[in-house]
Amino acid sequence: MAETTSKVTKRTKFFYALGDFPLSFSATLIGFFLMIYLTNTIGVSAFWAGAIIFIGIFWDAVTDPIAGYLNDNVKSPLGRRRKYIILFLVPMAITFFALFSVPSLLREGTEFAKVLVTLSIYLLFTTFITLVATPFSALINDLSDDYDERTSMMTYRMIGSVLGTLIAVAIPEVLGLSNASQDNTAGYVAMGLIFAILMLVFGFASVLNLKERNKGTKHARVPFEFQKYFIASWKNPPFRQACIMFMLSIACMNFIQGNLVYFLNYKMLLPALFLPIAGGVMVFAVLFMPIWTMISRKTSKRTAYILSIGVLCVALLVMAFVPAYDYAAAGVQAQLAEATLLRPDYQGLGIAFIEDINTDYLTVLTVLWTNIPWVFPAVLLLAFGFAGLQMVPFSIVPDAINFAIGTGEKKEGAFFGVVTFVQKLGWALGMLLTGAILNWAGYIEPAKAFTADAQAEVLAGTIVLQSPEAVLAISLLFTVLPMAFGILGILSLSHYKIDRAALRERIEQNNADKEAA
Repeated sequence: MAETTSKVTKRTKFFYALGDFPLSFSATLIGFFLMIYLTNTIGVSAFWAGAIIFIGIFWDAVTDPIAGYLNDNVKSPLGRRRKYIILFLVPMAITFFALFSVPSLLREGTEFAKVLVTLSIYLLFTTFITLVATPFSALINDLSDDYDERTSMMTYRMIGSVLGTLIAVAIPEVLGLSNASQDNTAGYVAMGLIFAILMLVFGFASVLNLKERNKGTKHARVPFEFQKYFIASWKNPPFRQACIMFMLSIACMNFIQGNLVYFLNYKMLLPALFLPIAGGVMVFAVLFMPIWTMISRKTSKRTAYILSIGVLCVALLVMAFVPAYDYAAAGVQAQLAEATLLRPDYQGLGIAFIEDINTDYLTVLTVLWTNIPWVFPAVLLLAFGFAGLQMVPFSIVPDAINFAIGTGEKKEGAFFGVVTFVQKLGWALGMLLTGAILNWAGYIEPAKAFTADAQAEVLAGTIVLQSPEAVLAISLLFTVLPMAFGILGILSLSHYKIDRAALRERIEQNNADKEAA
């Protein structure tokens, strides 16, 4: 008889959390570094960098429901979900390494060649990660159908996600990638190799130690129907509301991630803050996760979500008023780039750079404490809000899917695919918007403006100064846009009615219908 218990052991929760590490590595490194890798190291314009990410994520989104449908209909002693994860972990890791290494060979090539090669690799990577991430996301429904157990599992998973994110911000810092103006080619290649290996280690450790419920149960194979999975599912109010909320929440987080390095380098002029801020937020987020679990249990997931967005907005509002580092008061003079350092199209534009004198953590934290001490509580608030935003939306989605599928149907994978389709569509549009806004504001890509020798030698340990318009655009992308997406996320749940009682009633009704059938 198929296993039906809803309780999940701590061992299962632990290995379930490990499975999120490869996905967290990918999301963090691509979120923080892919855009700035393309603009500042490879020399792709901000617009085309945003377009590459847009096309890749859009393709990723399109293939999500298909991947979900495929693993819904797998018959394997390994289980429907685990088989796909095992098959595609290796190609996912290989293409991730290629994404941060192969384009470096084309730094002196044409922009067309850079865009074509990078986009091709990125499309391969997004295909393989879809075939891993979609079944992993659906796995929670094959492990438990209990409201609070899912919250607990998501707490474990999000702690794993935050720890994975912390690793993914610490290693690039060691490799010197937080300074975005200098030549970081070797650092990105090393980063790609290190994390490709880590993806395999954590991924296989997880999938080989998990066991799906009902993996021996036979399910009728049904054809993939676009209308049924995309249109009909959208008519279910809780599912539609959860999809929209999930899209807006991930977009909110990705705007923060995607623009943090730009913000620290060109708005604050303190690139060494990357690890203290990104790492600090992740460390405190782990500590705050149990608080959000308690809030969800004492109230509801919807209430916890609203509170997390509110806290995040307060933190971002404070960050919007952070001033730039006063380098002149510290005795640092801006140096005008000589024509010999610049490529022909950028000569005569008055491009300047400054020495980055705040390269160690003690110095940069002292600068903050002396000049803008209110940044520290803002970072704590950011961590608290980010912890809730990391956990709560992911625990809402499985509940909504229970209300979207019919009695006896096993289509969680396809519905998770629809969820991630909508979510990634929002992320893709956001990244395209980021690139377009930076390009419109006149952002200077160091790898395009400076010769390769100048970027490797002269710009080492320096910060290229951006125009006031570009700095304002970066500030808005890091603070105002995430706030707007978060507030829209709250509004999307204004009529969301699923709580633990409603979920329990739905599951009992499904079980009764199944027995009657």
